[in-house]
Amino acid sequence: MNQSLIMISKLLSVKKSSFLDTRILFILVCLLNFIVVLIGDTYVFTEGFYLDLMKREYFPTPLMESIRDFNKGLGWVFDLFMPIILLVKFFLIAAAIYITSYLHDTSFSFGKILKGVILAEVVFILGAAVRIIWIGWVMTEMNMIRYLSFYPLSLTGLMDITFLNQYAWLISPLKNINFFQLAYMMVLSYILTFLFHKRFTTMVKLVVPSYVVLFILYVGGFMFLGIINS
Repeated sequence: MNQSLIMISKLLSVKKSSFLDTRILFILVCLLNFIVVLIGDTYVFTEGFYLDLMKREYFPTPLMESIRDFNKGLGWVFDLFMPIILLVKFFLIAAAIYITSYLHDTSFSFGKILKGVILAEVVFILGAAVRIIWIGWVMTEMNMIRYLSFYPLSLTGLMDITFLNQYAWLISPLKNINFFQLAYMMVLSYILTFLFHKRFTTMVKLVVPSYVVLFILYVGGFMFLGIINS
């Protein structure tokens, strides 16, 4: 019981200077995310983009209309809550790594772990930018399933995705299993190696199991919601 209280107190204690640095990094990452989303909505995912998809008679028009209406009417709500979503994500990943390190009888600063998690988010920002560029200027044929399931270097790009019309709940796991997930774990491990002056393999052994568990819970949750709504 006492050990659990000690772990929680360490988890919540972040030095003021470290907090300020982490806060600045967090603001910069949020700004980068917002810029990428703004570019995508301005130049690629426009109303004309969705209208063009809806002109194709073999697509489920009501779904495309709902996606278009959401982006047009409620998309700003998502942008408004993006910092909160990112903050929760960063905290959960950092907490998972910290708890894993604690269980391995190693002592790492939660503040530094959180800083590393925020820095590594640049990998996913790059992935989002590549997705926008690929859909907007590289892909010559676009349909609803391709739009919903496409993510650069993911499993959906290595298989025939027509079966996803009947199994839409598989879109999330197949799309999220991609190169950028692996790159994120490796980059985060490298950043923590630099911050804590430890061996890269040591950080990989902490980061990979921690992140994979959260990833499975995240994808599993979306799969469950997709199944019950199908």
